[in-house]
Amino acid sequence: MGEPGTLKKLLEEPYLAGVMLSYKCTIACRHCLFACKPGNPNAVMSVADAVTFIEAFSRLGRIVHLSGGEPFMFYDVLLSATKESSKRGFPPHMVQTNCSWCKSDEIVEERFRALSDLGMLGMYFSADRYHQEFVPLRVSAVPSG
Repeated sequence: MGEPGTLKKLLEEPYLAGVMLSYKCTIACRHCLFACKPGNPNAVMSVADAVTFIEAFSRLGRIVHLSGGEPFMFYDVLLSATKESSKRGFPPHMVQTNCSWCKSDEIVEERFRALSDLGMLGMYFSADRYHQEFVPLRVSAVPSG
């Protein structure tokens, strides 16, 4: 599995960095390492702090993903942090979501397009038996491009 020494290199030189915007979440998964849940305070990282972390991790050569809790609960902060860090030349690579906010194809397409237009490269979907206890899978056809 992989080149010899790959695991050792990854452990010595981490390549992924997460910026947690909040501990507030729309769901309360049994396995959540950070105890994110709906009852947590509405505290959210400031845009300025998020941009500082995104830039610092990017300068270290890390792949940066924004997470939470559920970062789309604070979409204005998510969008602004992506916009401001992109202006500085350091767009976050992806955002992690449980997709509980995906109530219509129009909302999904609007938000994905807005983030993509700002330089975000991808999405990381939390889809497993723990998340699906709260967020049922729904397959839809959102156009790409």
